[in-house]
Amino acid sequence: MKRLRRKVFINSSKKVLGRHGGLCEPTDLKVGLGNKGNVPLRITTRGKATHGSTPEAGINAVYHMRNVLEILEKNWKVNVKQIKGVGNVTGTYSVGIIRGGDSYFVVPDWCHVWVDRRTIPGETKDTVKRELTNF
Repeated sequence: MKRLRRKVFINSSKKVLGRHGGLCEPTDLKVGLGNKGNVPLRITTRGKATHGSTPEAGINAVYHMRNVLEILEKNWKVNVKQIKGVGNVTGTYSVGIIRGGDSYFVVPDWCHVWVDRRTIPGETKDTVKRELTNF
């Protein structure tokens, strides 16, 4: 990584150089400095499929996902950090997609959620993985 002015970093191995850059993010027409990183996540719960007329014979993976969603909702904002010239920044979780089951008349044996985990300086894929394990 090569450091340019004002905490702007580029991957110099890609041979992309520039003096200025623009990012189309909503800032209420105020100049902003920086951008959060991203660790995309897919979280899966498993169950046991059965016919919808006998749900007691199965394990509903969507219902199990409810516990995961409650944890993510409760902990959506994590790791506050003060950055000079920027202010307080936080890592965040945001669930964007949820899918489960193969038919409306079958107890679903799978459920996936796709989560947008925005990271702040110092956070890595490994720190996010440890964080999720601790939830």
